[in-house]
Amino acid sequence: MDLTGFLLVGAALIALGAWGTLRQRGALAFLIALQVAFAGLLLTATAFWHFVAPYGVEGLLHALSVLTGAVALATVGISMLLAHRRHRRQGYDEGEQP
Repeated sequence: MDLTGFLLVGAALIALGAWGTLRQRGALAFLIALQVAFAGLLLTATAFWHFVAPYGVEGLLHALSVLTGAVALATVGISMLLAHRRHRRQGYDEGEQP
């Protein structure tokens, strides 16, 4: 597959992720859609790195930084979701603190 094919697949993943983030109401589905968009971004960045400058390190470092950011986003988002559900399950009102 050439660069155009990778860019088309990456654009489709980004569009699907953007549509999912705007469409979903649940927090977990929102995070999953955001991860799909980040996967498309990572695919296009890696394809550019491979086809434009395969011997340079800059593209690989950019792709790794995007991947690290996506993993950090998922970790923080899921932990916030779990904390919110735990807080709600214990029966606290919005103004109360444990």
